[in-house]
Amino acid sequence: MATAYIFNKKTGMISYTIDNATSEQMINLDARGISFHLDSPGKSIVGTYVRTNTFTNYTETIEPIKTIDFLNVSNNVLVANGTDEVKVSNLMIGTTLTSDGQTFVADYTSNTVEFTANGISADQNKNVIGFTVSHYGYHDKRYVIALIGEIS
Repeated sequence: MATAYIFNKKTGMISYTIDNATSEQMINLDARGISFHLDSPGKSIVGTYVRTNTFTNYTETIEPIKTIDFLNVSNNVLVANGTDEVKVSNLMIGTTLTSDGQTFVADYTSNTVEFTANGISADQNKNVIGFTVSHYGYHDKRYVIALIGEIS
């Protein structure tokens, strides 16, 4: 019998398993909209995700969660003069970048985000731009860009 690996459809991360899953259990999971992948028993659920075929949307296998290393960040410091910019590029299609409640999802036509700032705060703790990058099958990665005043 197979094991049902229950996973988050948005991230691919596995939550729990059902060993020797019966057809009734799978029908119940499907009826409740719970995503699962059938595979051989005994696979680790720690540090793994369910890989899904992006074309067919069918699950394929269980793999280790990957580290986001595919994007380029042009600088980690931004001069807050309104003209300097930091570019985040090479985002894979479907990658989500979230900053201050704003979300950008990379697609076929746009895979670059630019950050700029028009000034700095007297509160040094606020002189940063932070953003989180997420992609299916990858650990989220947090970036922080320091804001500095005009260099004389």
